[in-house]
Amino acid sequence: MLKSRKDFFQIYVMVMLLLLFLIPFAQAEPPVTSYWGYVTIDVVPQSNALITVIDSSGNTVASAISNSNAQYSVDVYWDKLSTQTDVSLTFKVNGMTAIIRTIDPKGESIRLDLNLTTGTDTIGVYQNSIGNFFLKNSITPGPADEIAQYGPDGTDFLPMVGDWNGDGIDTIGVYWKSTGNFFLKNNITPGPADEIAQYGPGGADFLPMVGDWNGDGTDTIGVYQISTGYFFLKNSITPGPADEIAQYGPGGVDFLPMAGDWNGDGTDTIGVYQISTGSFLLKNSITPGPADEIAQYGPGGADFLPMVGDWNGDGTDTIGVYWKSTGNFFLKNSITPGPADEIAQYGPGGADFLPMVGDWDGENK
Repeated sequence: MLKSRKDFFQIYVMVMLLLLFLIPFAQAEPPVTSYWGYVTIDVVPQSNALITVIDSSGNTVASAISNSNAQYSVDVYWDKLSTQTDVSLTFKVNGMTAIIRTIDPKGESIRLDLNLTTGTDTIGVYQNSIGNFFLKNSITPGPADEIAQYGPDGTDFLPMVGDWNGDGIDTIGVYWKSTGNFFLKNNITPGPADEIAQYGPGGADFLPMVGDWNGDGTDTIGVYQISTGYFFLKNSITPGPADEIAQYGPGGVDFLPMAGDWNGDGTDTIGVYQISTGSFLLKNSITPGPADEIAQYGPGGADFLPMVGDWNGDGTDTIGVYWKSTGNFFLKNSITPGPADEIAQYGPGGADFLPMVGDWDGENK
């Protein structure tokens, strides 16, 4: 029982102060954009799939597990974003990029179905003496499905393959060894380059690299220093400091650099192939340290070149070899020794031809 008006006034003041203290917290709930929808991989509904949402700087800002009906929902809180302008969100399903889109307005709830189709890589060859790409949409002999002459011929240019614009189709390019310049095309045609970048010093001690180092669905560039075994990798097709640096393997002319998504998480990492033994030593991260995957495949020696690709469309890159003198591809659907899962002779073989790998038509992605 209140004894006086003074007691009442003191309690009133205390309540008002408490309300004034709590109101800012009630109002401080950050703005949010919500997404929900259904998850499929190759048209099959996916329950228990991991959905992650990554912002423009590579930070994970939301995640969820799809339910028994293959439905998911995530809330993207704006205070978790690295920037408040030009925000691009990457939605991944089990580590594989499903869609990249600009964030929707604050307060909205957006239906966004995540329909992922896995890619299947096929084969091709590049003829040094004329600068021609001959590419197949299957792992079979026969006429080329795509032919393009790009860049000047000669041994000072190396062929490049990657998805430079994130559209799900691998296209072509060349690397000028003596200058360290990349000239890249967003289609399989002659004509001016769509992307040009000088990266690294060039010269005989550096080899070009291609991969999706940050899992954003777009391939970018890098170089490998043969003498030291160092990888210098960029998350953009631009000059400037490396975004990722790692020394892996002993270096030297007996080792070739490798790049691929060995564990199916949607991000390419590094490895080396030992020519003399035919051994693949692969890492699931861009770091030094012991190999995560080791396999001896093929006889080794200078007449065999290592191959990397997703031959069966399961979202994981595996290994193979190309027999230079015969033009035969021997490809594995796992990172293991044993008989080839795919064999095809394509092109005449010989010193004038180099093997190529990619998804040239994008129909399987």
